[in-house]
Amino acid sequence: MQWPPFAFLAILVFGFLSDVFDGIIARRLGVATDDLRSLDSCADTVYYLGVLCAAWILHRDLIEAAALPIALVVGLEAFRALFDRWRFGKVASYHAWSAKLFGLLLFIAAVAVFGWSRGGVLTVCMWWGVLSELEGLAMSCVLPTWQRDLAHFGRAWNIRQSALQRDKSEL
Repeated sequence: MQWPPFAFLAILVFGFLSDVFDGIIARRLGVATDDLRSLDSCADTVYYLGVLCAAWILHRDLIEAAALPIALVVGLEAFRALFDRWRFGKVASYHAWSAKLFGLLLFIAAVAVFGWSRGGVLTVCMWWGVLSELEGLAMSCVLPTWQRDLAHFGRAWNIRQSALQRDKSEL
């Protein structure tokens, strides 16, 4: 049985909206803990891996056309998870602007793929994802301790500089 495109679009819209509002609701309820923020990042990854699997089954040609940047994003995400676990004992949860834009672009690309069988946006989206993953990796490299909710690399760099200044003053 072939599912109609609107069924996939409805699932994508529900997933996207729940991703947007779960954080807002958690913060308003005062339950946005470090662990919950990390789990949110993991849930996003699992959700979009599911979307990728569905796209592979239904639109393999579009996925193959964007294979290089998709492989880079998936590989960088896996490497970052391992690196963060090694460095901090848990997965990073930066929720940087670049990652938020990547999430929006992923949603738009998925709508284009499932709704109209168009893959051009997917390639652009995945190259942005590579940049976003590299920013996250750079943040993990410079931060002295695990942090959450950092808007951009500049914030991570400032935290590092403050820690270095604090260490110097303690000598």
